[in-house]
Amino acid sequence: MFILQLVLILGPGIIAARIYEGRTMRADTPWNILYDVSKFTLAIFWLTNLAQFLRGWGDTFTWTVFTVQFIVKYIVFATILVILLPFGNAFLDKRKK
Repeated sequence: MFILQLVLILGPGIIAARIYEGRTMRADTPWNILYDVSKFTLAIFWLTNLAQFLRGWGDTFTWTVFTVQFIVKYIVFATILVILLPFGNAFLDKRKK
């Protein structure tokens, strides 16, 4: 159960960080990678849980008992965020400069 929680929380963040690093072509130092993974993991985790709670999926909104319905809804929304967040972050970084 604990390994599944780690995969569901960290997996999308790692994938989004790799997409962001490939998009921005910046140096892959360990601190940059750690910062990007933690930033995207936190954003994806909270946005996904917020969306599920606001949509009224309270019956599947639990991290103690995983149901197929919860995992499917979580993975679908997390995948959408994995694709959108790195490009949005790269766009905002460009606008700052």
